[in-house]
Amino acid sequence: MLIPEGVLPPAPNTGIDYAKYMSRSPNGRYLVVPQKNSTVLYDLDNGEITNISEVYGATRHDIMWDTDSTQVVVKKSDELLLVKLDTKEVVKFTDINGSYARYMTSFAKPYMSQSEQAIYFSYEPGLAGFGCKGEEEEYLETFGESDVPKCGNTFVFDAKTLKLIDRGDFTPDSYDCNVWGGKYGDGFYCLGGAVYRSGRPSEKMGNFPATVDLLAFNGGDMWFVPAHGRNITRVLHQPTENSPTTEMIYLYGAKGVTKSAFGFGFSRYVIEHKEVDNWSESLYPLPTYTDLEKAKAVLEEGNHG
Repeated sequence: MLIPEGVLPPAPNTGIDYAKYMSRSPNGRYLVVPQKNSTVLYDLDNGEITNISEVYGATRHDIMWDTDSTQVVVKKSDELLLVKLDTKEVVKFTDINGSYARYMTSFAKPYMSQSEQAIYFSYEPGLAGFGCKGEEEEYLETFGESDVPKCGNTFVFDAKTLKLIDRGDFTPDSYDCNVWGGKYGDGFYCLGGAVYRSGRPSEKMGNFPATVDLLAFNGGDMWFVPAHGRNITRVLHQPTENSPTTEMIYLYGAKGVTKSAFGFGFSRYVIEHKEVDNWSESLYPLPTYTDLEKAKAVLEEGNHG
């Protein structure tokens, strides 16, 4: 399941592993690969490598593919890019909204919605220029159409045009939630534990107190990848009928395996099957009550042996 078909490029040989920021398109053809000094788009069909950014690459990347693999949005540092995959054309946020728009991206806590093809920028209340109807807002009011609300801690941009389409208090207050966008445009994770699905407003899905990235929601489950990227954690809202387990860790590879293969591998599967409640059929099943009783008996026998 974790090994995609096709020929994969070598991992970036930069001395630093950026694989946790890599991502693969839903059709499996394209990869966004952070490099030491930039970010590249890799076309697996013809081996073409397109440099889509000149900004230093060793930073967090928020990446969202269109479900039909026609475009990808990449947010890193103070840069937001829209890449049209067939022509490799790169459209910058500043191309659409002016050079001062870089100020917006630099202070934004981004998350995305793949189903809406929307980009959410959340801000701390009181941050200069992002309050409500202040003089600093005159520039911001040039975004989007005149009927877009002028207040709210979250700006919503259309991922197809990079134009502002909505604004409101769609994100929890930043004092309660330090936003960490999910990997595949489902939602975001508050550093500290709360997990939300993207929306207007966002919807709380549960809690998971750990240092992780939200991978996706699948059925009633939440899926996470830890910072080192070498396993996947499945968190169930409640136990199933046959198992008391509410948290299951799926290991990927042996100790010492680099993160690079993981970055190339799982993303396509996630995107293709995100809306289908069948991941448990593809992964090792949850231990049943019978399995646990057998394991307990073996442990007790060993202790008395």
